[in-house]
Amino acid sequence: MEFYTWAADNNLPVRFQKKSLNNKSNSKSWRLDFKKYSKQKRKTQQVSQDSGLENISTEKNKYQRTRNLYCMSNEDITSLLGAYSDPVYSACLMLSLTTGMREEGVCQFPYIGAGHNAHIRTYPDILATIPNSSKTFDFSIREKGKKRTVQVNLAAWKAICENYLPLYHERKVKFLEYRKTLPEHERPPINSIFFLTKKGKPVTPKKISQVTWAQKEKHLENFKFTFHDGRGWFITRFLIRHLTREQISNHVFDITVAEMLKEQIGHEDFETTYKHYVKVASLILETLDGKFDYSVVDDEFWGTLD
Repeated sequence: MEFYTWAADNNLPVRFQKKSLNNKSNSKSWRLDFKKYSKQKRKTQQVSQDSGLENISTEKNKYQRTRNLYCMSNEDITSLLGAYSDPVYSACLMLSLTTGMREEGVCQFPYIGAGHNAHIRTYPDILATIPNSSKTFDFSIREKGKKRTVQVNLAAWKAICENYLPLYHERKVKFLEYRKTLPEHERPPINSIFFLTKKGKPVTPKKISQVTWAQKEKHLENFKFTFHDGRGWFITRFLIRHLTREQISNHVFDITVAEMLKEQIGHEDFETTYKHYVKVASLILETLDGKFDYSVVDDEFWGTLD
């Protein structure tokens, strides 16, 4: 924005008027206040420190109107998990479902973590590195060039390890051979990759996308969901678990819940996404007369997906 200030001062064409720059030319202290979510957050905090709620049901949003209001059901999830011929992709999907991570983040999951992820181990070894009675553990990732820390459901991690870990040990032998073929500066640390293909190569975001598309075309007729829809399932389930039915029905914007989701999902401005998925949650609740089974997903749920 310093560039736009300089350009405006020198009568060069820019898309901001001088008054938009708050008359603080050549200043490094000014800031454009154009993010509605940020403005709403500050405004609400000033009015009420304990509420942070806003009714968004009457607001018009082009983005919302053009997106389909749907979410995967438990049956859809089971179908997609069963469509993969290689169980490693089922394990990747389960990790995405429990964290909302993109393919990029899933592929970064280590066998044994290092640095900020030094506590990460396979189940049950991880129990010795995290606090007792923990239901989640931290996982620091980089998605779209930005770092963040997400929470991983421990019960889901247990189910993933029980189903995939035996295959990992078999594939690691091939991975070590594959690693030797790479230039030394390109060789990943031995324990830094958990998800491996049958050939012992690291699973990549592109591979996840390609395999998911191919398998659902082959085994699932008219199946409209993709791997990426696991993020939407996570968001919808999160909203239903952390908001009351009345808040969802009234499309209430809760700052606290939005902040938690924003960090977990990795969106800078989460307001639009929140508004979309609270409508999805509302539609599902109304359609099923409040019997939305995602709202009661517990530790036992993950044990059924094998």
